[in-house]
Amino acid sequence: MAATRKWCVLICALLAAFFLPVANGQDNPKVPLESSLRAAIAVQQALPPAQQNLFSGALNNWLSMAHALLDKPATGPDDGAKLNGQARTGSNALANRLNADSSNRSEENDIEPVSSSAFDLQASHLAGFTQSTTSTAWCGHNIVTGFNSTVAAVQTFWAPLFNGANNPLFSAVDFAYSRDDGETFTDPGFLNPGPFPNTMSGNPVVACANSQRFYFATSPFSTGIVTSDGGENLLSAVGVSISNDGGKDWSHPKFAVTKTPFHLIDKAWLAVDPRNENHVYVTYTDYDTEGVFPQSNPNPRCPGNSRSAIELVSSNNGGRTWSAPTIVQEACHSVDPVTTAITGPSFTGSQIAIGKTGKVYVSYLSFATDANIPAVQLKFRRSDDQGVSFGPEVNVTNVTPTGCCAFVGGEIGDFQGFLQGFFQVIDFPSMAVDSRGDRDVVYLVWADGRDNSTTDVLLSTNQYNFGDILLSKSEDGGNSWTSPFPISPTPRSFKGAGRDQFQPGIAINEDGKIAVCYNDRRNDPANNAVDHYCSFSEDGGYSFRDVRQTASSWIPVHGSESEIVAGPAYMGDYDGVAAHLGSSGDNLFFSGFQIIKNVIVTAHGRSSGHEQ
Repeated sequence: MAATRKWCVLICALLAAFFLPVANGQDNPKVPLESSLRAAIAVQQALPPAQQNLFSGALNNWLSMAHALLDKPATGPDDGAKLNGQARTGSNALANRLNADSSNRSEENDIEPVSSSAFDLQASHLAGFTQSTTSTAWCGHNIVTGFNSTVAAVQTFWAPLFNGANNPLFSAVDFAYSRDDGETFTDPGFLNPGPFPNTMSGNPVVACANSQRFYFATSPFSTGIVTSDGGENLLSAVGVSISNDGGKDWSHPKFAVTKTPFHLIDKAWLAVDPRNENHVYVTYTDYDTEGVFPQSNPNPRCPGNSRSAIELVSSNNGGRTWSAPTIVQEACHSVDPVTTAITGPSFTGSQIAIGKTGKVYVSYLSFATDANIPAVQLKFRRSDDQGVSFGPEVNVTNVTPTGCCAFVGGEIGDFQGFLQGFFQVIDFPSMAVDSRGDRDVVYLVWADGRDNSTTDVLLSTNQYNFGDILLSKSEDGGNSWTSPFPISPTPRSFKGAGRDQFQPGIAINEDGKIAVCYNDRRNDPANNAVDHYCSFSEDGGYSFRDVRQTASSWIPVHGSESEIVAGPAYMGDYDGVAAHLGSSGDNLFFSGFQIIKNVIVTAHGRSSGHEQ
């Protein structure tokens, strides 16, 4: 009971610190954080379950915190804050510098920690802390790896207790930077979210224009002010931070796009034009409920219904100002009151890449519940006028979701799918462009369960789909695509029923070498233990050689944080791999990824691509 009282006191103090109105001068008092959290819950509850199932891990974490703080707590003998998860576990960010020409087997000391163990808070014996969902950029000798961090969230969440209610912060994003090509890293603890009430919830994407200029996008991102008439002007946004010193210091986030609180903006992606370092693009998913709330907009795009869309904004002055949104694709949704099925597809998982002549390539996932439409499709559109307009939508391929139980439920907390170990997965694609020749060659990789499905009578779908990392490419600007094929199919020597591959990232260097990095369970016949692998191609993706990046496997253990910080099935959504830009001939890549261990967890990375 004493421990329960301690957590109750902490939560009450946090609530008081965050929810007090905070003044920023006499005329512009800031909106209490409670208003932002309640607005997010209202939009979530207005969306049909099939759309809620597509939320990214970062958005689910933000909503999990909102419910934990604002929902009426359950009564009982331990009435108070509840912790879930495993004792003293966590995931850390690590990294490897990968040499595509190397043929030596990986060694344990090749893996470098990116996130600092100094921030692995060890005050609790029931709650660990997680760094995951990595994104990396490498220009010159400077590397920046961004990652979701529940450690950062807890550190900034506690800030009002020590700094006073006038200076609260909330950032669930951290980063680490290296000045020596990844030999050593510095982890400041969290990315600057800007002034209160800015809240930076995750999904980091890092890109570099040169060795000094780095861009860092985050979503969901929310902010707001109290207007002069006493109303609240809440904003859902994508934040873009800028560094001009190789990733050490970052500006307050600029807003690439802002929407009313009747929108949830999720899963943004970022790209820099290789011809112009000041030309930056951002795509994102917009979950729009203006049509459901008539008071929000007299002319919503979907009157009476919700909407999902992939949209694009761009900046031609280095991120200082941004264009109005261009709609890449959208759909309105009506909901069947009995089945909760929705009409029309929902969209998520956009990726953006820029070709050498300025062509803009956008890929995304389309999910449908209509039985006459394939459930999941990987889509693509191209813009020839720098994102002002887009050509016809191309269906790259139908996608078979990995794991089990797509479109489960209807209760808050159900997800699009689960892998063995019961953690959330959405098979987000990753895209890269090879611009060396007279035309761009566009590559897409994603996890797909089409080739390795097995009957499982204990699951609601009666089957489990073991995932392969598939690749498809287009040599005509995205008009046509090769048939998908696995870059590393299940070895014939594998003794189990199947093994999962998931969370791929792809990068192409200036010599056309391709690196695809992903999580893989091939070393465990029971399909539990996870390793990180990278596969390299020197022939345009026709063949690959595999390199194991982890010297030992790890077991996925999730739900190790307090419910206030992370959702119960969270284990990250993606891990990125970066080519060494401006370094033709060195064939180096950098792969960031998480591992999980039984003492507080981290992000790592590696950079020596070795043959198994």
